[in-house]
Amino acid sequence: MTLKYKRSIIGYDATSYVSEDTEIISEDVSSVIDCALGTNPFGHTKHLDYISPDLLKNISLYPEYPYNALKDEIVNYWSAAAALDRKNIQIGNGSVSILININRILVGTGSKVLGCCPQFTDYACDVKAMGGIFDYVLLKEANNYRFDVNDVLDAIKPDYKVVYLDNPNNPTGQVIPLSDIRLILEAAVKHDICVIIDEAYADFITREESSISLIDEYDNLIVTRSFSKGLGLAGMRIGYLVSSVEFGSYYTKGNAPFSISNLASYMAQTALKDVAFVKESIENVTRVKKEVMDSLTKIKVMETDPRVSIMLLKCGNPDVNLFELFHKNGIATERGSDFTGLSKNSVRFKVPKDSERVIARIMDIEKLL
Repeated sequence: MTLKYKRSIIGYDATSYVSEDTEIISEDVSSVIDCALGTNPFGHTKHLDYISPDLLKNISLYPEYPYNALKDEIVNYWSAAAALDRKNIQIGNGSVSILININRILVGTGSKVLGCCPQFTDYACDVKAMGGIFDYVLLKEANNYRFDVNDVLDAIKPDYKVVYLDNPNNPTGQVIPLSDIRLILEAAVKHDICVIIDEAYADFITREESSISLIDEYDNLIVTRSFSKGLGLAGMRIGYLVSSVEFGSYYTKGNAPFSISNLASYMAQTALKDVAFVKESIENVTRVKKEVMDSLTKIKVMETDPRVSIMLLKCGNPDVNLFELFHKNGIATERGSDFTGLSKNSVRFKVPKDSERVIARIMDIEKLL
């Protein structure tokens, strides 16, 4: 028997740095230093160290859809940077699930999407799984992988349906200036092209730098956010999008109504209220990141922002498997080869909680180069 699979799935191999054979590192049970998955190395707000038993009383009931309490907290969180309404916000089971739902609305067989690589791999994979065509502009190695807005502007053509950018960029951790985002939005709106800005790591930068501040100006803008990175709630799987009211009305047609639990909603609201935790996390990440970067002598750091918890490390010798070298020396990273435009001599490196142990191991690695 042969089931009637979609043509776009047959013969298609997904590329992701999280797969069924991926071992998630826990420093509680391992001597391996976790510099891989992009969580907050400093954990979560301490306001969540105690959960009221009252939250567990009604677990037999469905969540309080449509999450208006959480939406109101998001509106309040952004009040200084953007005038949002509940209708601008959609809640989802992590920002990855939200991106997949967006593609269900915008991407079909033959739909053309433009990206800028290296960037978040899983989004491009889902475009292909939907039958779409994912084109991309390559960040130039000669320019230290620095984002060049002119390259993107030159690539935007009327036949694209979507432009997708992650900001901060994953894997480099660099931040695209809001002025560049404006230029891209202006170029895209002329051809009715939707621009998705994936801000999974944007809690490490200021709210004023977020594209959410532009929502009132551009109907073609969609911004996705995650609670997994800076806010430290990766295990709860919470995300949200901010868009025009019109796009939000289409999004609800394809979104599962009970996408997160009441407990997750409570945790998200609590995390948004603890602004001091995020500020302290940024300060600690900046300090540790500088210490690690200053210790490097042979391994190079590509374009990055000092506040963001990830960075791209690269060895000059193309024959070196940098992921394996780090792995053998007890440091978990993400393979550069899992990102379009990169190869085995690079890794995505998440800033650890402290620098001392990781610097000692990196010194051993550099002796082998």
